[in-house]
Amino acid sequence: MFEQLWVRIKDDLGTAIAKRGAPGNDAVCNWFHRQFRTVVKHRYTASSVDNPLHVNEQDIHRNLSEYFSSQWSDEGKPFEGKCHRRHVAAQPLMIGSQTPNLRRLSCELWHAQKSGDMKLLEAKLCNFRYDWKHCLFENIADS
Repeated sequence: MFEQLWVRIKDDLGTAIAKRGAPGNDAVCNWFHRQFRTVVKHRYTASSVDNPLHVNEQDIHRNLSEYFSSQWSDEGKPFEGKCHRRHVAAQPLMIGSQTPNLRRLSCELWHAQKSGDMKLLEAKLCNFRYDWKHCLFENIADS
């Protein structure tokens, strides 16, 4: 189902989407032109008058930090007084037994910082588990 939807989206958007490198030799999709990013940002953040979602950039970054930390992968995320299981994929620290998930390691902290929530960033930097630190610092030492 998702694969078919993705093929249709790629066909419709054509050259408006470009692939770029990401940590861990992953390829991620991004807007080809900066103008697309500007329009999307204006339409879907709270600065827009006609934004039905009423979200701001900090909330988006907080949600992405939660995604990369796998915070809601095993349980439902509260929404409007109810808990909804959304089947969010887990983001493991290690891919296999030897390969660190570099995208998680970099994106989780970056989005926590961009969220503007210093308590969230402090919690991620100061209270993380040994395996998280080991994975991160081993990768830095290898760079």
